[in-house]
Amino acid sequence: MSAQTGADPAAHPPHLRPLAADDPASVGPYSLAGRLAEDAAGVVYAAADADGSPVAVRVAGERLAGSGDGSVLARRVEALRGLAGVCALPVLAAETGGERPWLATAPPFGETLRTRVEDRGPLSDGALIALAAGTAEALTAAELAGVAYGVITPDDVVLAPDGPRILGLDAVGGAGGSGLAAAEGPAEGTERAAWAGPETADGAAPSAPGDVYSWGCLVAYTATGRHPFRSGADADGPSDVRRRAREGNPDLSGVPTELAPLIALALAAEPGARPTAESAYRGLVAYASTDDTSQIATRDLDGRLRAALAEGWSGVAARQHAPAAWPAASAQPSPAADPADPAEPAAPVRQDDADDRAADSSGRGAAEPREDAAAEGASADAPAAGRPGALLTAIVTASSMSAAIAIGTAGFLIAGALAGDPAAPDTSPSPSSSFGSAEETVAEAAEALRTGESYRAIEDVEDVDGADAAERREYVLATPDGAPLFQSLTLLGDPEDPATGSTARIHRPESDGVVSRDFGGGSQGQYTAVQAPTDEDTAWGDSRAPVLGPFAALEDTMQVDERIEGDLNGTPALRVSGTFTVSADGTQHSDTPFDLWSGTDGRPLRLTYTAGGTEHEWEFTGFGGLDSRICGMVDGVPDLERAYLVPTSGDIDCGDVRPAVQDFLAIPESEQQAAGYVAEVGEWTCRLLPAPDGSAQTRAYSADAGACYRGGIGSPERVDLVVMD
Repeated sequence: MSAQTGADPAAHPPHLRPLAADDPASVGPYSLAGRLAEDAAGVVYAAADADGSPVAVRVAGERLAGSGDGSVLARRVEALRGLAGVCALPVLAAETGGERPWLATAPPFGETLRTRVEDRGPLSDGALIALAAGTAEALTAAELAGVAYGVITPDDVVLAPDGPRILGLDAVGGAGGSGLAAAEGPAEGTERAAWAGPETADGAAPSAPGDVYSWGCLVAYTATGRHPFRSGADADGPSDVRRRAREGNPDLSGVPTELAPLIALALAAEPGARPTAESAYRGLVAYASTDDTSQIATRDLDGRLRAALAEGWSGVAARQHAPAAWPAASAQPSPAADPADPAEPAAPVRQDDADDRAADSSGRGAAEPREDAAAEGASADAPAAGRPGALLTAIVTASSMSAAIAIGTAGFLIAGALAGDPAAPDTSPSPSSSFGSAEETVAEAAEALRTGESYRAIEDVEDVDGADAAERREYVLATPDGAPLFQSLTLLGDPEDPATGSTARIHRPESDGVVSRDFGGGSQGQYTAVQAPTDEDTAWGDSRAPVLGPFAALEDTMQVDERIEGDLNGTPALRVSGTFTVSADGTQHSDTPFDLWSGTDGRPLRLTYTAGGTEHEWEFTGFGGLDSRICGMVDGVPDLERAYLVPTSGDIDCGDVRPAVQDFLAIPESEQQAAGYVAEVGEWTCRLLPAPDGSAQTRAYSADAGACYRGGIGSPERVDLVVMD
């Protein structure tokens, strides 16, 4: 359907060009508000979804739409769906099977890096680190998604209010791109070629190392206001820059001395000599953080990146016309082309025109018009308060030692609903989403815990100020005989080597039986029968209540800020963030920030929040059956017939120990008796204690029927045969 005509052009925000007479009024579920850019690959439109949240939609041009290579388009778009990161632009939706393929992303708006540097000079201190870290994270996200930008120039980096954004994966020239154009490198002799890795001059395909080279050029430019291989700003053409890049020896004068070694590595002529984007990102975050991040998986560094941006980004981005104005524009008909007073058309962009600032050389979206620098608030160049005193050479160490660091490459990286006004976030699912709304997600997670037949919930509790020792609490539910069996553990200090005072309790509500084991400080302890829980606090701890408590609070008091789709440790996941009121240590804490991750099956994966100066991090597993902590029941125990298998460590796999226990119990009793009810079964040594005497009364006062030890008797790793009847 063609766009309507007759409206006042002033209804359009100044950074939008009106829709053309033959432009559609909508694409997929999105209403178009105006044109942002146009190039050989098609047109980029400003649009709004059904809820009024702004998006950017690229529609393929007729030439590309008619290429007929639908499978390639689909593969490339599918790769882009995996693109995610704090400073990456997520793909919200796409359609590759129609006559005019299209791709929708979150709206990237702010002035470009080139505009900022040319108008107000280079960045320094915290602002420079924030830009370097944010863009390195975006490259890391792209590499994990299996795509590359191909080349990145200062026109391709937008300084959004909350951090830098790299444009281009939805436009012509990006490796893997949006599928709306074939992957290709920049044309030789153009300004874009000056920012591409020297290997592209020999026909090398766009790649992650090439992106790192562009990144090195960008960071050097941000710090100095010039290209690192350009000696005279306008005297050196792209060919001169390419020649110097192949020869090496970049001019890094003006780059902070602590940062220069990393940038020099990134600008190596040989792609294999450059650091990975991930190692650069980790090093920069390590420098910006006050604590040790070397043992933190990359997927979990997003909070520290946000902190670095919050500290160093203030005043970097000029105030802009917000994309929140798009929905109002999309509700207005577009102006007709009047020959007497024509609206300026969106012209195709020449890729070799480095001076075109309205839309960059590949149509990678349009930066909003800048305001006078005098209207800005805080200076971006002012030193950030509380900057760590550590030398930035730690970045180079992190880069060179990346292979020795345990880096998680399948962690949670956002890919979803990041568009919209921060004051009114969009928390609803997209039409193609595998997840429900934020409220539905919380309800499903609570229901999974309320009705599940098994789970293992681990809660790590730690004081923010470190005043008290860390504590781990585990809550396990199993139904080995069809009836619920609850295990609750409190591990003091190091969970791998708990301190004295750690406890484990097992409660079988059907028989009202409770057994308890005290351990820690090198002692594993023994299970003993205790009185059934009669006081309210004890009964609460031996049930589903501790695990359900935070979810009941979320259901009743949650205020949602973000709903983000991505993955957690390689598992497709929805992340819901916001605030809620939660009880901790007997006190109600309102406006408590939280992050909840949930799987496509509705079961919770992780929940984190900080209340009353205490950090709480929950991990949830075992909904489909437990492989640790409670290993079911075994029959054939002399005098008792059956017992529960309960390992003393969460690291003991039920699949390893259960066959050993069954083989032990299968030994004829006469042979067991002759051996003192002790036998070696593979790597395990098993014994029954006390020795059976034909009477169940012998065990009436003991909850332990024996144990199997990994190694010899007395080994700390064992599985107990626990009596609950």
